[in-house]
Amino acid sequence: MALPCASINPISNQHKWNTIIKRKLLAGDFEGCITAQNEMQEAGHFPNNFAFPFLLKAAAFLQSPSLGSALHGQALKTGYCSHLYVQTSMINMYSRLGSINDARKVFDSMPHRDTIVLNAILSAYASDGRADMCLELFSSMPAKDLFSFNIMISAFTTSGRVEYARKIFDSSSYKDDFSWNSLISCYVKAGDMHMALNMFDQMPEKNAVS
Repeated sequence: MALPCASINPISNQHKWNTIIKRKLLAGDFEGCITAQNEMQEAGHFPNNFAFPFLLKAAAFLQSPSLGSALHGQALKTGYCSHLYVQTSMINMYSRLGSINDARKVFDSMPHRDTIVLNAILSAYASDGRADMCLELFSSMPAKDLFSFNIMISAFTTSGRVEYARKIFDSSSYKDDFSWNSLISCYVKAGDMHMALNMFDQMPEKNAVS
């Protein structure tokens, strides 16, 4: 007698559910992600470190704090909350939900924090309009990448602090289109069209956004 597929290859079955959830997320079917999760659990499978980031992102897009909290609780219960990628996804989710304090709690609970994690909490504070906290975190970062610098330029652009934005821009060894456009936007918002045009002329490559 043939055994059920799940008995033959449970790992393959779990991968199938992860793929379904991921495809629904990429298609913008966020409610479908959660429906797939429920169906997966009814079939005897539960989210793992691959599925949780997709589900957390779906909760953020659905703007559902209750769903986000439920997923967080489930990750804690099943032990996946200790995975770096899951934790980073939680920080991003809480940030999108406007729950900066919850994002910080997740960050503070992490024993290991790489540049990606630090950028996640940096971006969370930037989205919340807290440029001073961004600067405090940025200054304490042992390593920074282009994304770190761009978050800071954007944070100071949003808060209208041109001198700080320019200082961060100048201290970055590498700049992309986002870096240049953010600083140009900062000068425009400050009403300094002369400097905005000056930066535009210095820009190595100009695009439609510029």
